[in-house]
Amino acid sequence: MASDKKGLGVSPAAQSEVELAGSSASVPSASQTCELALRLADNGQLLAQLSLVSEQSSQGSKPVTIMSMRALLQDEGFASLWLDEEAMNDVLTKAAAGEAGVVVIGERRDARVEVHIANNKRAVHVDIEPACGGQPLTVETLRQALLNNRIAANCIDESLLEQAVAAGSGSNHIVARALEPVAGDDGYLEVLIEESVSTLNEDELGNMDFHRLQDFVVVEQGEELARVIPHTLGTPGEDVLGMPLAPVAGKAFKFSASLSGAAISDSDANLLIATVKGHPVILPDGVSVDPTLVLPNVNLASGNIDFDGSVLIKGSVASGYEVRASGDVVVKDTVDKARIIAGGNISVANGVIGEDRAAKLKKRSAPLVASAETEGEDEEQENFEVLTMGAYLEAVGNIEARFVNMAELKAGQNVEVREYLMHSRVSAKASVLLGQNGGRGAIFGGHTYALKSVVANNLGNDAYIKTAVEVGEPSSYVAKLKELRALSEKRQADSDKLSAALAKIRRYEALKPLTSELAEKADKITQTLAALATQLDKLAALKAQLEQKKANHQPATVQVKKVLYPNVSLTLDGIGYQQKTESKALCLSNVEDEVQLTAFQS
Repeated sequence: MASDKKGLGVSPAAQSEVELAGSSASVPSASQTCELALRLADNGQLLAQLSLVSEQSSQGSKPVTIMSMRALLQDEGFASLWLDEEAMNDVLTKAAAGEAGVVVIGERRDARVEVHIANNKRAVHVDIEPACGGQPLTVETLRQALLNNRIAANCIDESLLEQAVAAGSGSNHIVARALEPVAGDDGYLEVLIEESVSTLNEDELGNMDFHRLQDFVVVEQGEELARVIPHTLGTPGEDVLGMPLAPVAGKAFKFSASLSGAAISDSDANLLIATVKGHPVILPDGVSVDPTLVLPNVNLASGNIDFDGSVLIKGSVASGYEVRASGDVVVKDTVDKARIIAGGNISVANGVIGEDRAAKLKKRSAPLVASAETEGEDEEQENFEVLTMGAYLEAVGNIEARFVNMAELKAGQNVEVREYLMHSRVSAKASVLLGQNGGRGAIFGGHTYALKSVVANNLGNDAYIKTAVEVGEPSSYVAKLKELRALSEKRQADSDKLSAALAKIRRYEALKPLTSELAEKADKITQTLAALATQLDKLAALKAQLEQKKANHQPATVQVKKVLYPNVSLTLDGIGYQQKTESKALCLSNVEDEVQLTAFQS
């Protein structure tokens, strides 16, 4: 079947017949009339023969009219052929004028297929014109048309071919798609050891010994710490022309070059082993091993501590002292108005006790004294925030304590408090968890922030103390996706309109040559369609990226197992919510950029 359209022409044999009839045509006498006969030439052209006969011979014949011509077409089995309406009108004109001759009024046509390959070579669609008295379209002939256009056989979809053939006509039937490449998997770290083993157990009376919170694991020299699971390259694809589509290889994972107390095994480049005996600290890019420093207390006798490794303090950290460690810091008693900064985790078996130094400074400094009219204003709040609490704890990993009062905590992972978190400023890059292992589990006063979630038994208290809780980070995936979808739909609508206009021009071109104006218009439309296709591809890529980010984004949640009190201000992913009544067992979450309240399910 032809993949392009051609105008109706006259074969040499038919042309000679036309010329012969035309040369002998003459004005009929009063006793003559025209008689119409139809026949199909060997080349498939339908010929209308007008002959002059005497009125006596034409008795019983019908006059040549459009109705009689269509009846004759039907009677002789030519109605299914492609017919040229202008040529048929020409026959009527000649018959009315009494002119004899031969006119080509139609032809037998097989079904026709036009193959279109997408600019990105990811898809193929076809335009189908039905047969007019000729060979109908079949799955096999459609497949052959694709193969003739160099479409890769394994990209042709048989079910889509059947659908296109069943439709019989129309445009933009998708019949082949590229075999998309499969991206490789990223390499990742498999940790072979644990940092610590919890020893916090409850006896039969419900008591817990907070002097034995957890035991930290110690590894021996040469012990295996972690293994890299290598990335994969992925599976190649193939476009509709059979050209390979390269997959995106997974990202390689490498051990950090700055790991201490550990090294890559000489016999296995993916294995990390300990080079010293000590406590392992699990990091995002490997495992370090730090020897542990053990102290009875941090006070006047020891002075400040700055140690490259982990520190175990069997007693307390006295007021005014500072502990810095590259690993974990474990305090078996209390931290009293002191500073602890750790490159690993911080664990305080009892409490963290500070003081509100900002409030004391306000009493000493006249410009910072709050009046009834100015209390809560932005300027005063800013002056308050730049000052710190009396106790300050900062950890790359988790911070754990029995209770926290008037302290500032910053954790790279979780903050976990058993009893109370009171009048403190807390920031966690993962979650803030209250009462997870028993205890009151309450937050009241101060400001608490977590990137993922806040979980507590109680938020606020029955005195309705002002309490601020913030979770997540502002996101606008919903709004951005809506804008991209609207823009894609508009561009697609523009493309569809232009494609229809171009198809109309091509159909006209099949009948007669285009004028320069129409040819220029067709070129401009083709260029615009190519530009629109590029824009649609870019928009599709942007939507896919945003959809992936939205799918990966964990919605902010606040879970209150028992009571949520009034005067608690909550912010979830930048969306504010003010609690005005006392509520029980609630879960607050960000759903499509709105705060949704549901019953807490234990």
